[in-house]
Amino acid sequence: MVGILNMDTFALGAIGFLVWAISPYLFAVFMTQRSTQHVAILIVTGVSFILAIGGVFLLIDAMYIHQDAQSALVFVVIPMYQWIILLITALPVYFMNKK
Repeated sequence: MVGILNMDTFALGAIGFLVWAISPYLFAVFMTQRSTQHVAILIVTGVSFILAIGGVFLLIDAMYIHQDAQSALVFVVIPMYQWIILLITALPVYFMNKK
């Protein structure tokens, strides 16, 4: 919603960045649904919660609190960091679910 509210004009490129921005959250939901072990569900839920709170905080901070010329770059950088954390988390969760 933050991205849509801050668009000056509607552009498909901007929609692509917004899809990129929500993609880690969609993958976190996918990981949660695919987890079968109780410990794996707890880990994925905890990591997802931390990523969601941190991501939303950083987006709001960059777009409204500490605005500068590069504030829009958060729509590229934050999801990249979230993907890295999710992929690092996905490997042990995958092996936990194999048991």
